[in-house]
Amino acid sequence: MRDVWIALIAVGVGSVLTVFAQEVARWLAKRRRRRALALLVCSTLDRFVADCQAAINDEGEYPRGTRRPSVPMPTGPEFPAEIDWTSIDAAMAYRILSLRAATVTVDHELSYLEEELHDPPENDPWFSHRRKRCHKLLSEASQLSSALREMAGLPPASDNPFDNIWG
Repeated sequence: MRDVWIALIAVGVGSVLTVFAQEVARWLAKRRRRRALALLVCSTLDRFVADCQAAINDEGEYPRGTRRPSVPMPTGPEFPAEIDWTSIDAAMAYRILSLRAATVTVDHELSYLEEELHDPPENDPWFSHRRKRCHKLLSEASQLSSALREMAGLPPASDNPFDNIWG
């Protein structure tokens, strides 16, 4: 009878260890997918942030006597198709993916305001609105990038433009 108990305990322990090993393997795979997502998405968000900053800093140019933007409005970030969005929180994935729609909305607002607030030759209200909206997009993208870097254990983005991936 004692041998039966030992066999049952051994089978139970073996089952628990098998389930535990599978869960650890699943957790490690999700962690790797999350890190790969962060690497791809953060670099895309960093480019978007740089484009927004260029639009904010744009003073315009004066072709034919009217002030026009010299830097185009940034397009929303485009992400590679192979990204596994299930490796992060659904709310964060939604916020990241909705940046493109927000950029399109801003672009439509600016098109409308260009006609409504047309104030040649300076167009100050239009440039002011563009700066304000681009700053909002920039801060949202920066926050998302920072949160994603922290979640994946990546180093924070550098403010130094001379830093690069080669050190």
